[in-house]
Amino acid sequence: MNQSLVFPSQDYTRGKAVVQQSAFPMRRLRSHRSFQGGAWLPMSLIGVVGALLLSSISLHAQQSTGSINGTVRDESGAAVPNAAVTLTNVNTSVRRTEATNGVGVYVINNILPGAYDLSVGHAGFGTVTRTGIVVEVDQTATFDFKLPVGRTTQAVTVQANAVQLEASTAELGTVITSSPVNDLPLNGRNFTDLLTLTPGASPANTTQTSFGGEASPIGVYSFPAMNGADNRANYFMLDGIDDNEYEFSTYAVSPILDDIQEFKVQSHNDQPAYGGVLGGIVNVVTKSGTNQLHGAGWELLRNNDLDANNALTHTKTPLRQNQFGSNIGGPVIL
Repeated sequence: MNQSLVFPSQDYTRGKAVVQQSAFPMRRLRSHRSFQGGAWLPMSLIGVVGALLLSSISLHAQQSTGSINGTVRDESGAAVPNAAVTLTNVNTSVRRTEATNGVGVYVINNILPGAYDLSVGHAGFGTVTRTGIVVEVDQTATFDFKLPVGRTTQAVTVQANAVQLEASTAELGTVITSSPVNDLPLNGRNFTDLLTLTPGASPANTTQTSFGGEASPIGVYSFPAMNGADNRANYFMLDGIDDNEYEFSTYAVSPILDDIQEFKVQSHNDQPAYGGVLGGIVNVVTKSGTNQLHGAGWELLRNNDLDANNALTHTKTPLRQNQFGSNIGGPVIL
């Protein structure tokens, strides 16, 4: 569990005050009427619509996670059915166990991004464990195992490779982790500036949406074009939920930089779930809690007192920006 608190700040740019709160987008809020003319929808229709909404939420939730698959064999290359495959989250100690099918294949879906250990065992064979596995958002990683003959108490530990193959999917994408998100300077604290670090991204503004349409930006905002498509063709997701603003095709809710765990820019779209997307798919995942209590506090300070005078006018443009907040995460004791 991870909660954040962001306080509003005031920016004075060229003598004009702008109230900013990074937890919400700077857009006009629109209200929609559910019923017009006093007509009520039948309860059966409402139930069908609710079921469709719940199913769509479930589908989107799967897209904010990863999956692991592979084949378990013995030393002779024969498949090992009914082998126990256990995935353990290093930070939360949560375990999931699946069994291989009749041809030794296993699949584990809906895995939250993070660090994991993966172990495989079967009666009459030794247990093999791979440590240091990192599951990224919307990733499908493949890990094959070869079990040695022996007792289950005999254990073999293997360090996972830094490069994890995605042999079961043809999708192309780049994951930006929390390190560049937190360490690289971003004028305006808008994470979409980092999209230009991915292959196929161009900062060219082809549809006049570089400032987020109706937004009143502070600093630099960038909504790049992906693989030659215009920059209104991108699709944004936040923790598996549709985060698209459909009038200007930017994000609807801007995630707080300090809460982003990672995000993936998928540039090659071959999945039916994204059939309506012509540009890039930006999938953002926020941080979650661990077994230890942890938190952070921050403040972004920009002030004209720290700026140099204009070389010609010997004056400074008024600028006062203070953006601060905090977050905290930890275990939930039930």
